[in-house]
Amino acid sequence: MVKRLSEFKDIHKGKKVIVCGCGVSLNIMKDYHQDFITIGVNDVPKLFTPTYLVVTDHPQRFALPRRALVMQSQSKALFTCVKGWRNANTVMFDLGSRKLASLDHLENVDHFMNSPYVATGIAYKMGFTNIGLIGVDFTKDHFYAKDGHHPLSSMKKIRHVSDAYGVMKTELKNRGVNFYNLSKDSAITSIPKMDIEEFKKL
Repeated sequence: MVKRLSEFKDIHKGKKVIVCGCGVSLNIMKDYHQDFITIGVNDVPKLFTPTYLVVTDHPQRFALPRRALVMQSQSKALFTCVKGWRNANTVMFDLGSRKLASLDHLENVDHFMNSPYVATGIAYKMGFTNIGLIGVDFTKDHFYAKDGHHPLSSMKKIRHVSDAYGVMKTELKNRGVNFYNLSKDSAITSIPKMDIEEFKKL
């Protein structure tokens, strides 16, 4: 039976989580993923099984091997806003706005051109009070392939993305939630940097 996001409200109240993108810096999680609750996006299961998985693209945009990776994920939940994904632990949500108007809405999750941004909104709704970001580099390559610069890495686009994360940081801080960038090499400059070992001690 498909669940709804509202069923996960505050289930991790007061805990810490790492939101995982697919940038090269994710590779460090090979040594750390068992130490944290994690929310991964898209291809993260190629490296390890995240506690939770978030996918916002339609299944048809995934080649068959990638699609199977998501469908067969052993994560506790597959959060998605797209009908068509089939997983025993599917959890549906609705996309909100690009202006964080839905941050406190139980079913809507705000978005801004990338899946980790959505995953961060979900982390907040789940009650986490320390949120780390890793693999959200927007630099060169993904952790699983040397495929060149990220489509959002142009100066104009990355400025908008970084600014959006900065607004998210401010809104989270206003609600008593800390937000850190754990990637050593990341184009997201609007979130304070923290070493993963320091984050582990929080």
